[in-house]
Amino acid sequence: MGLRDEFTKTVQHVEELTARKRMWTPGVEWLGSEGTVTTDALTQEPEWRDVLRKWELDPDEYEIVEPVLFNSWGGEDGTLNRQFKAKVIRRTHARADLEPLISAAMRHKPKKRNYTGDSVLSVVLADWQIGKADHGGVEATIERILTAKDTLIQRVRDLRKIGRDISRLNVLWTGDSIEGCLGHYPSQTFTVELNRRDQVKVTRRLLSDSLRHGRSTSRRSPSPPSPGTTERTATAARRSQASTTTTTSPS
Repeated sequence: MGLRDEFTKTVQHVEELTARKRMWTPGVEWLGSEGTVTTDALTQEPEWRDVLRKWELDPDEYEIVEPVLFNSWGGEDGTLNRQFKAKVIRRTHARADLEPLISAAMRHKPKKRNYTGDSVLSVVLADWQIGKADHGGVEATIERILTAKDTLIQRVRDLRKIGRDISRLNVLWTGDSIEGCLGHYPSQTFTVELNRRDQVKVTRRLLSDSLRHGRSTSRRSPSPPSPGTTERTATAARRSQASTTTTTSPS
């Protein structure tokens, strides 16, 4: 082989090697769900976990899968160099076996809890607005209050069945029990169904009945109702309104 041919072969080899190296640029190409990782020139088999860490890929979240390609060439000092290119994907973590979990859930039987000590059930009497014509008027309002009273009985029974010893009711009277006859909106005097005296009368009887009902439901006397804002200011309101209130209950 002449000198010219040898030179030409060497140049072609260098160009080919340069082209191959250009195609195998070290790094990672990620395509959304998978990618390709290319190593630097190595003289031994790659430690893939170290390779992934180098390119900021957590080896516990990513893994190398077959096929693994390699590109090799001899160095000027005679050392055999290799680059490796491999497919990288996200690890699929083991999923729970649902069938045993579902079977265990279907076999589960609730355990009865044992409660100790007495229990207190709070009953809130709020916003009766006796006398207001909206939402069915006074008749519908009284019906809702009586329904709530029956619901209270059932609630106490249900709690006792599961071991809650309801020994006392704590009655909270939070106010706004009557609608009043004037002072809140322009048509109030002309739309309420009861005058103030009858509003207070109905409210007093419903409250007394609720307390007697609570006494029969609990093992101890219910706590006295705590008056709300409306009831605390009732005296002042009556003084300012009694002389002007003329509305009567409609026949």
